[in-house]
Amino acid sequence: MTNSLRVLIIDDSEDDTRLITNELQGGGFDLLFERVNSPETIKMALEQKTWDVVISNFLVSQCTALEALALLQEKNLYLPFIVVSDTMSEDIALQCLQSGTHAFFKKKNIKLLIPAIERAFRDVIIRRERRQAEKALISSNQKLNDIIEFLPDATFVLDNNKKVIAWNRAIEEMTGLKKQDIIGQGDNAVTIPFYGERRTHLLDLIDVTDPELESKYQYVQRRGNTLYAEAFTPALYGGKGAYV
Repeated sequence: MTNSLRVLIIDDSEDDTRLITNELQGGGFDLLFERVNSPETIKMALEQKTWDVVISNFLVSQCTALEALALLQEKNLYLPFIVVSDTMSEDIALQCLQSGTHAFFKKKNIKLLIPAIERAFRDVIIRRERRQAEKALISSNQKLNDIIEFLPDATFVLDNNKKVIAWNRAIEEMTGLKKQDIIGQGDNAVTIPFYGERRTHLLDLIDVTDPELESKYQYVQRRGNTLYAEAFTPALYGGKGAYV
């Protein structure tokens, strides 16, 4: 954590603001701060300047800390948000916990402020990295889905729970079943458009050898981590059937 700290303080009291700034400056911070106490001034401060941390009384004259936190969340600003309040009842503490504040304590415990900021910074970094990883995963999955969607071969994908997570255009044409009618279904629902009934299928052979199940296929062969098979599926192409 650098010695420079930009702090937005939400409080009516200049004395309480001084309590906070003295604690931070006494901890060695080169402080830039602004005090606000209404939704309008909070919004303006968030739009006009960049902040490292927000410190708020739970109740100020025109809003609560939770309403102020909601303003940050509306703008997708994931900053350390710490409530330093004159009072801290169990109900207030529960509201703070449920809303996602990083720390909350009474002003008489102001010595907790700097350690709370340090923990909040670590937490924000972890959350930010997690969100970035989730966005990257979503983007990667979307690219993969786009590739699958436009493959010329009929293709579907099951997850580890055997639920259908991809069903491309070619397999829609083959089975007559639209994507929206099969995506998310499990319990061997994927076999119905092929065989006209729920039954075990090739995925059940990945980890085990089952002679009875293998007998339902004209051809089964393992090559490394890949399993190849062929079977006649009577329900395809409007009941004409086909080998797949």
